[in-house]
Amino acid sequence: MGQGIDTKVAQVASMALCVPLSHILTGEKSSNSQPNCMATLASATSEICCAAMLDACNIINERLAPYKADVIKKSKDNETQLSDYDVFIKAVRAADQDRVCLSSEGWAAPKVEGSSQYFAFCSAAAEVELDILTGCVEIRSVDIAYDCGHQLNACVDIGQIEGGFVMGLGYFLSEDVIFDSSGRLISKNTYDYKPFSSMDISSKFNTRLMQNFPNTAKGSFLRSKATGEPPLVCSSAAHFAVRDAVHAAREDAGIDEDFDLATPATVESRHIACGLNSHQFQL
Repeated sequence: MGQGIDTKVAQVASMALCVPLSHILTGEKSSNSQPNCMATLASATSEICCAAMLDACNIINERLAPYKADVIKKSKDNETQLSDYDVFIKAVRAADQDRVCLSSEGWAAPKVEGSSQYFAFCSAAAEVELDILTGCVEIRSVDIAYDCGHQLNACVDIGQIEGGFVMGLGYFLSEDVIFDSSGRLISKNTYDYKPFSSMDISSKFNTRLMQNFPNTAKGSFLRSKATGEPPLVCSSAAHFAVRDAVHAAREDAGIDEDFDLATPATVESRHIACGLNSHQFQL
């Protein structure tokens, strides 16, 4: 789903089992393995999958506990030092010889009380350049500060934040859904419907994850916070920046009246809002 689920789940397994991340493999996701899992929504999928993985790992660790204790005791008796991974491998071999089940199923299905489990906080600043003759906008720079608690994976989370921001740019600036009088969708392809592309992304894009702000909400996973959809609201910074640019253009044109700049502020609406007329093009 683009939330870095495989990477984060593998990290949790590596942490819980004390196994190198390179030894963790993720398989195909299918209802054959779990027929009644929770829906992928509200940016919570990564957290739920990671919580289920931790639950599964805890079951295996519980089965391996007496074997690990025996391995550690023997290493102390022999005055040898073993890494956590070495202890795990020896314990697995011993448990396998005793025909102990070394597979498990984890389950996580948190029930949220109220409208939300916790809040994610973020702020954003955007600098834009508006061509008042065409209505075209260039995103010059973007700065985002985001609170994702104790992030599970900074690289994945930053990708989620910046991806959510770019998705929101389309929502606020270009992706207009248009219907004709009979209710038929007109903007049904990229000729009429304009999502943002890679060429529209600002070359100066700075994202900072807030540090030392653990998620203390009940039921949070490892004190982290979601980073899928919440960053989309940061894109409103670009809309407000465009509005400021339109306001400046109207001031230059001597227009003092208030104006509306609806969402999405498309090329046409931006051009019209600038209030240009033929007299302004005379030398």
